Amino acid sequence: MQHTGFSHIDNADRNRRVVLNVIRAKGPLSRRKISEICGLSITTAKRLVDELLQEGCAEELPLEQQPKKRGRKPTGIVLNGGYAHSIGVAVQPGMIALSVADLSGRVVEERTFPIGGEHAEALIERICGEVRQRQSKYRSRGQGGLLGVGVGVAGLIDAGQGIVLYCPNLPGWENIPLASQLKRELSAEVLVDDAVRCITLAEKRYGRGIGLNTFLYIYIGRGVGAGIILDDRFYRGSGGLAGEFGHITIREQGPLCNCGNSGCLEALVSQDAILRSVRELTASGVYSALKPKISDQQPLTLQDIEEAAEAGDKLANMVIHNVGENIGTGIADLVNIFDPGVVILGGEVISHLGDHLIEGITRTVSLRGIHSITRRTRILTGSLEGSSAARGAATMMIERYFDSQILNLGHGVTRPEPAPRPG
Repeated sequence: MQHTGFSHIDNADRNRRVVLNVIRAKGPLSRRKISEICGLSITTAKRLVDELLQEGCAEELPLEQQPKKRGRKPTGIVLNGGYAHSIGVAVQPGMIALSVADLSGRVVEERTFPIGGEHAEALIERICGEVRQRQSKYRSRGQGGLLGVGVGVAGLIDAGQGIVLYCPNLPGWENIPLASQLKRELSAEVLVDDAVRCITLAEKRYGRGIGLNTFLYIYIGRGVGAGIILDDRFYRGSGGLAGEFGHITIREQGPLCNCGNSGCLEALVSQDAILRSVRELTASGVYSALKPKISDQQPLTLQDIEEAAEAGDKLANMVIHNVGENIGTGIADLVNIFDPGVVILGGEVISHLGDHLIEGITRTVSLRGIHSITRRTRILTGSLEGSSAARGAATMMIERYFDSQILNLGHGVTRPEPAPRPG
């Protein structure tokens, strides 16, 4: 059953949604506690809970921590994760990641697949093949209905229409109506969004963002982007494209960026920009312990730079210092504008360059930001392992099922048909 808009949802459905979301967020809960939290009569709360139990999306478990009483053991209502599942796919330079999550968001399967320079059509067909395998696999096992497929793509995405507008690091990914294509091929509900927003959603539900109503997530890796959560909703801007943090100008006469402008943050602090900077400096005659490796044309990595910095290499430390200052300058502007309270940092550059980089970012934000705002702003690093972009993509469909407002897309509820039991 599907609801296509909030105007058609009656009070009974609204109350059902409220009860289900309270169970999701706070379970296990007694019926009476659900009644109190939701502001419903105990009769209404019990009826709605019984309906959810009968439907199968909730289950009743013993409350082991409750004081023992005579008679019936106290029980609590919790979400039944196995009732349904969602498939998430993340398409990023060099890799496709796939994650299957149950209704509670728990990852039940996760895989990654290397990709080369394949054109968009070939990659889309590969995505369809991998998803079809999972559709068949979980259907045959009777492991819950499919909520749908969420896809995160590293690029400029019109999430409302499900269109991939532009991906500088993925050949041929321009103006592709990806959501409609996948929906037709897979016969499933599909949502498409920017991969950084998918990671932001994963941090919100499972990582550092738990319990935060407002925060910024900053990704620094092959590209640079931001996910903006304001009052428990993604801020998308008037056209749905907000968050292109990598394309703010940091240095007017700086290097050329993929977007066509010069001096963008991404052209200064992305993974490729950092590696290029080290190579250019060593080629110009600046001494570094990294020079022999570069001279032998061995692959240079971010880890090499961090290890050299730890060993006291001046060039490596200088590069990390400059990167931290550039990132901090950009974040200071965002902090001044949004006053987010918390900034979460993630991506390959953050994870590989370590404390040296974080210290530089934090120091620069403190120096360049408005003190009354920055002194109350915490800068944290992401805590999730595995492919958080794919997990976040899967979570988009879970949010849609719960009628969550966080996606800020205006979609209604999708309730899965029960999966057939294996014979």
